[in-house]
Amino acid sequence: MNSTMREKTKLNATKDVSKQKSLFRIWIGFFVKYIGILIAAGVVGILLLTFAYHIPVNQESKDSTFEYSEQMGWAPLVNNRYTQYIPFFTSYEIGTLDDATDRTILNNCYNEGEESAIKRAADMNDYGRYWHGYVAILRPLFYFMDYWDYLLVNSFAQLFVMGCVGYAIYKATGQKRYLLAFFCSCAFLTPAATAMSLQNSPVFYVAMLGSLFVLLKTDWILEKNRRYYLFLFLGIVTCYFDFLTYPLLSFAFPFCWLLVAAGEKVNLKERITLLFGGGISYVIGWGGFFGVKWVVETIVCGPSILDNGIGAVFNHLFSGMPDENRLLHQTYCRIDTLYNNFRHYLFPLFILILLAWIVVLICGFLRGGFRIKTEQLIFAAVTLTSPAWYFIMNTHTSYHHLFTYRVYGASLLGFMLFVCGCLDKSSEESIEGKAKIAVGDLVKRVAVLICCLAVGLGASRLAMEDRMDINGGDNEEFPLAQGDTLEFEFTPVVNNVKGFTFCVKPNGSTDGDLVIGVYDGETLCGEEITPIETYEDTVFEMQLTDWKLTAGKTYQMKVAVRDNAAGVILLVTPEGEKPQAEYGRAYLNGEQLPDIAPLSGITYRGHFQPVQIKLYLSLCVAAFLLMWFMVADTLLKNKYAGCIKESKPL
Repeated sequence: MNSTMREKTKLNATKDVSKQKSLFRIWIGFFVKYIGILIAAGVVGILLLTFAYHIPVNQESKDSTFEYSEQMGWAPLVNNRYTQYIPFFTSYEIGTLDDATDRTILNNCYNEGEESAIKRAADMNDYGRYWHGYVAILRPLFYFMDYWDYLLVNSFAQLFVMGCVGYAIYKATGQKRYLLAFFCSCAFLTPAATAMSLQNSPVFYVAMLGSLFVLLKTDWILEKNRRYYLFLFLGIVTCYFDFLTYPLLSFAFPFCWLLVAAGEKVNLKERITLLFGGGISYVIGWGGFFGVKWVVETIVCGPSILDNGIGAVFNHLFSGMPDENRLLHQTYCRIDTLYNNFRHYLFPLFILILLAWIVVLICGFLRGGFRIKTEQLIFAAVTLTSPAWYFIMNTHTSYHHLFTYRVYGASLLGFMLFVCGCLDKSSEESIEGKAKIAVGDLVKRVAVLICCLAVGLGASRLAMEDRMDINGGDNEEFPLAQGDTLEFEFTPVVNNVKGFTFCVKPNGSTDGDLVIGVYDGETLCGEEITPIETYEDTVFEMQLTDWKLTAGKTYQMKVAVRDNAAGVILLVTPEGEKPQAEYGRAYLNGEQLPDIAPLSGITYRGHFQPVQIKLYLSLCVAAFLLMWFMVADTLLKNKYAGCIKESKPL
């Protein structure tokens, strides 16, 4: 008996070793094939760009294009293209465009440099670390049309592609709710802005055409390992054409619609495997193709691009916002990055769309009529991909929230598809949709909802904004000599002061520092020391501070010049004029001055959102928590292990 057991144990051990070796060979095979595909794609990519640069430039098209581009300015709105409506990087208006990057694209498309075609294809002057594959398509097109003509054609093309995907979704599912989810997801991308932008179009096309392909070829893709090669290819194509805008969508959209079309053909375990396996394949294709570009450019142009590319990677991955840029981008931590990008979805139409889906989720949960298929739970996991992207790419998505906010499109689509799955009548869950829910069960569900709302309300307190109050207008000059102390009574209106400056002009010398201290009696509460040379070319330059004060309490703000015998000149308001209520009486070396106040700028950090927006944010967080409660409840009811069936062979 013991001998038989030992033989069985040895046999099982042999099988395990054999299985491990087999898996190892499979992974090695994948790796070798992926490397080969990346190299082949790199050869094709550089050849396409080289051929494109052999196409001559249509001078009439070029002149017309740059004349139109000059009129638009840096960051117009899609509905007001001839007005530089808002400061670059700081707009949360719907349809803001980044025409500064469009100008870079146009410069590369119309490049007539003296270098060889292959060197121009590899170098690209600006942002050399990118492939700039758009040139392979746009340069031939711009021979026949100018920028404005292209944008019109682009808008028609995007409408046509959306229509094709919508038709394919309805054909694959036969359910109108999935069609509704698709068009709502398109609305969240602000298609008017993507259509009128060179920069925002590539990921749109990759995401939509990828979705169309998986909807039409679902069975073929699910055979063998084609699903993983599909996402490798999507990563490569995205890297080739995109400027690091919102690339997550070129993975998330095809992934979600592939699983919608697959239905019960792919169980939960296979879906989880595909999420991780497909995600890794996509990252290898996307990130690996960047590496191929750097190798190609190093061979053609020299090694400097390696430093540029690797430096950009370390700058974008897990790095924090530099102090000098925090005031501009209103971000001090990764939670701020999440909110800064979500602020673009505070547009009324977006609020109405998202609230409608949230209400459906809450009502169905309270009525007990939702029937959740275990296969649908994967869409809840998709909602985590956008926050993960913002946390990893923190610096980039803080700087460029005016287009990276579309990364949230992945989470929003996942959430809507989860709700759609909850409405599926052919569910495995045993709750009868038309049965009246028991009072005790209803009480439990209401309690869960209240808990989610409470947590959501608390989480909404993390959504902080900066508000800048500037005292401008008429002014007079006030000389401040070294050794003098100018004092103002200062009563902040918000506890947290994140930025502060006075209007200062050097008095013939830029040596030394301007020292501004905030005191509570004799206690120093905060101090800002600014080199006077800061004001050499400007009288106003907001400096980052971190003053923790008490709103409504009166402090003493003392101003002095250090290490500058010439002193400085402060700009102050005319006597009796005090546009900023923060300032009270003024003193010079302890003697009271006439009723004046400094011209200053103050950046407060606080909760400046209207009550309606705070409630909306709370409800969004509550819906997210409720969704995950439903996921956990479904897994427990299905005893978790039982709901994850054995995977079919890949």
